[in-house]
Amino acid sequence: MKAHGLAEWSDIKAVISIGDSITAGFAMLSGRPPFATILEFRGKVFSGGGDDGEYTLTNFLRTYTKNIKGSPSGFTLPLATGKGLNTAVSGAIAQTLPSQVERLRRQFGRAGIYHKYKNEWKLATIFIGANNLCAACGPESIVSEIADPEEYGAALKLALQELRDSIGPTFVNLVGIFDVTLVYELSRGYPYCELLFDKLPFPICGCATGDDADRKKAGDLSKKYNEVMERVAHEINEESSDSRTFGVTFQPGLTEFKDGSSPYGQGYLSGLDCFHPNKCANQVMAVAIWNNMFSDREDKYKPMKPSDLEIYYHRYTTSVALKNMSAAQEKPMLTRVDSSLTISDSPVATTSALDALTSLPVTIIPGPTAATVLEQSLIKAEAAAAAAAAASDPPDGGSRAWLVVLGSFLVHSIAFVPTEFIFGIFELHYQIIYPDAAASSIAFVGTIGSAVTYLSGFLAGIIADRFGFRITVIAGTTVMTLSLVLASFAKQLWQLYLTQGVLFGIGSSLAYYPAVAVPSHYFTKKRGLATGVAVSGVGVGGLILAPVTNALIERTGIYWTLRILALITLVVCGTASIFIVESKNHLKSHATVYEESSAPEQEEDLEKKTEKSKGEKSFFSAVKVFKDPQFLSLAMAELAVSIGLLMPLYYIPTYAVFIGVSAEKGALILGLSNGASFVGRIVLGVISDYISNEKVLLLCAWCTSLAVLVVWTVSRSFGALLIMGLMFGFFAGGYISLVPVAVADCFGTKEMASTIGMMYAAGGLGVLGGAPLAGYLLDITRPNISYLPVTMTAGGTMTLGALGITAWVYLSWKAKSMQRFKTSETLA
Repeated sequence: MKAHGLAEWSDIKAVISIGDSITAGFAMLSGRPPFATILEFRGKVFSGGGDDGEYTLTNFLRTYTKNIKGSPSGFTLPLATGKGLNTAVSGAIAQTLPSQVERLRRQFGRAGIYHKYKNEWKLATIFIGANNLCAACGPESIVSEIADPEEYGAALKLALQELRDSIGPTFVNLVGIFDVTLVYELSRGYPYCELLFDKLPFPICGCATGDDADRKKAGDLSKKYNEVMERVAHEINEESSDSRTFGVTFQPGLTEFKDGSSPYGQGYLSGLDCFHPNKCANQVMAVAIWNNMFSDREDKYKPMKPSDLEIYYHRYTTSVALKNMSAAQEKPMLTRVDSSLTISDSPVATTSALDALTSLPVTIIPGPTAATVLEQSLIKAEAAAAAAAAASDPPDGGSRAWLVVLGSFLVHSIAFVPTEFIFGIFELHYQIIYPDAAASSIAFVGTIGSAVTYLSGFLAGIIADRFGFRITVIAGTTVMTLSLVLASFAKQLWQLYLTQGVLFGIGSSLAYYPAVAVPSHYFTKKRGLATGVAVSGVGVGGLILAPVTNALIERTGIYWTLRILALITLVVCGTASIFIVESKNHLKSHATVYEESSAPEQEEDLEKKTEKSKGEKSFFSAVKVFKDPQFLSLAMAELAVSIGLLMPLYYIPTYAVFIGVSAEKGALILGLSNGASFVGRIVLGVISDYISNEKVLLLCAWCTSLAVLVVWTVSRSFGALLIMGLMFGFFAGGYISLVPVAVADCFGTKEMASTIGMMYAAGGLGVLGGAPLAGYLLDITRPNISYLPVTMTAGGTMTLGALGITAWVYLSWKAKSMQRFKTSETLA
C-alpha cells in the first residue's frame, strides 16, 4: 500500500462485489423454458467474476496482479448469501446493504479468511437499486419506504461509511442505475419476452412491464437515484479527505445498449425472465465500467455502444485520459470473447487514484440532508424493532393458535393417506384390475406420490415462505382434488403414475409443508403437543379412510371411490386453508427479508447454533444447513427410515392374506395401526415437552425398527400381526411428529417450511426406492413367495435410521454442552 494512496493497479489485492441479483449473476446463462436455469453465475459477473477467459473487472486487473483474492468462480444456488467476496444477494435493496457489509467485516476480521488482506488495497463495485426502483410501481406504502430516493441515498451512505470503517483501504465503484425503458425496448422482437412483459400477471418488475406512464415514472426515478449516488459519493469523499485509504467514484452505467448481437440469440437479456442481463450484457458492462474508471466526467456520460467499446490498460491509475502522454505497451492477459469488443492500449499517468478518481466535479442535488434522512430512518427502525420485540414470542395457546393446529390436522388427514397410509388397500384391488402387472409396478403408483411429495418439498417450502401458507395450501388442495378425479378415469397403469402419483404428490407437497411448519410458529413450550396433535391427523385419516375406502370399493368400485375421495379432499383441505396462516411475527416484508446474512463459513459452530436457536435464520442460511453435521445426520436418518417406513403400510394387507387372515382383517389391522399412530403422535409429543425431544425421538426410532425387524418377521397370526401394527403405528407416529420439532429446535422457525422441505427431500429418495424394492423382493421369490426379504430389508434400513438419530442426539447434546460451558465461562 502506498503512503499517498492507491497509485498502481498492482496495489489492488482483492475484488469485492456488493449488490442484488444482477451482481449475483442470476440466470445469466439461462435458456428459454424448459431449458431455463435459476443458478447464479458469480464467476462471470461483470464486477468481480473470476472464471478464466471472461470479460470482468477481476480479469482486467489480472493484467497487473495475477493473484487477485475474493473473486468467485463457477456458480451458486439461487438466493445464496455470497461466494468469496461477492456478497450480493438476489432481491436485495439499498436498505439491506449493511448486512452485506457486515459479512465483509467478518471476512476481513481477525478470524476471517481474508484477514491478512485487510491492510491491502481492494476494488469494490456496488450495483444496487433495481429492486428499489421496481418497488416504485407497487403499493404507495412500499414506494415511500423503499423507492424514495432520499431513503435510498441515506441507506447507501450508511453502507459506504460502514464499509470505510470496516475493511481497510478500498476504492469503490458506485455504478448507476439503468432506465427500465431500456430493458423494455430490448425485449421487443422476442415473442417469449413480449409474452412475459405484456400478458402474464406476475411481472418481475412492474415498472418495466407496466404501461408507458410506469416506465416514465421509473425513468425519472432512476435519474434521481443517479443524482443521489453522485452526491453521496462526493459526501463520502469529503468525509474521507484526511484519509488516503478510501475513495468512491460514481460510474453512470449504461445509457445506450441497442446494437450488437448476443451469442444466446436473445439480445442482452436472460432467457429466463428477459430482465436480468445475460453473459453478453455483462461483458459490455465490464468493459464500460473499466474504461469509465479512466474517463473524465463528460466522457463518462457519453452513450456507450457495444460496437465502439475498446478495453484500455493503464500502468498507473488515473481518472482522466491524458492523450498527450506516451502510450504504454501493456500486453492484455485476456482472450477475446466477443468480436464486438476490441483490446487496445491507453495512455499512462503517475497520478494517485485517490487524488484523481475522486476529484471529479460534482453537482450537489438540494434536498434533505443524509443525516436527517438517516436519523428519521433510525427512529422508524427503533420503533419497528420495539414493536417486533413485543410480538416476538409465540402465544403458546389461545383459540387462534389451536385453530391453526386444527387446520394443520385436517391437511395431515388427507395429504399422505391415498399414497401411503391406505395405499395397501388400493394395491390389493389394482392387482385385480391389472393382473399382468408386477407387484413392484403397482406399488410404484403410491411410491411416486410419496416421493414427489418429499422431493418437491424444497420448492414447496420456498413457495410457502414466499407467497404465504394459506395460498399454498389452497393451491395444493386444488391439485390433489384434480389428481384424484383424473385418476378415476385412468385405464392404464402409467396413467395412474401421472395422476395418483405425480400430480397428487405435487398437490400434497404444496399443502403439507405449510401445514407441518405452522404449529411451531405459535408454540414453544407446547410445541411437541401442538405438532403431535397436528400430524396425528394422518393417523385419524388413515383410521377412518382405510375401512371407508375398502367399503366404498366393494360397493361402488374403485373409480367412484377415487371421485368420492376427491370430494372429501376438497372439503377437508379447503376448510383447513381457512385456519392456516403464519404468525405475524414470522411474516416478512420485501424490505426486511434480505436483511439477515449468514455468518461466514469460518465462524464457530456454537455461534451458528445460537443464531439458529433464536430463529434468526433466513432462507439463505437455510441452504447452508447442508454443511451442518446435525442437519446431515437428521437427513441421512430420514433417508434410511423412509426406505423402510412405507413397506409395512403397503404390505400389511397383502401379508395378512399371505398368512391366512382375511383381507377385511388386514384392512382392519392397517386402520388400527393408523389409529395407534394418532395416539403416538399426541402422547409422545406431550412427553417430549416434559422430558426432551431428543430422548423421545431416539426411543421412537429404535422401537419402530424393532417392531419391523423382529415382531413383523415372526408374526404368523392375526394377533401377532395386530401387535406389530399397533407397535409400529404408535412409535412411527411419534417419530413422524417429533422430526419437525427437532428441526424447529435446531434451526429455528424462520423459513421452517424450506428447511423441512430440504430435509424431507432426502426422505423422498428413500420413499422412491422403498416400496418398489419390496415389490421386487417379493417378485424374485415367486412362485414360493416369502416376505422375509421384505421384513429384513425394512427393519435393517430403519435400524440404520435409528443409528442416524443416535448420531444426531449425540451432536445435539454436545452442542448444548458447549453452549452451557460458554455461558458459564462468560458469567465467570
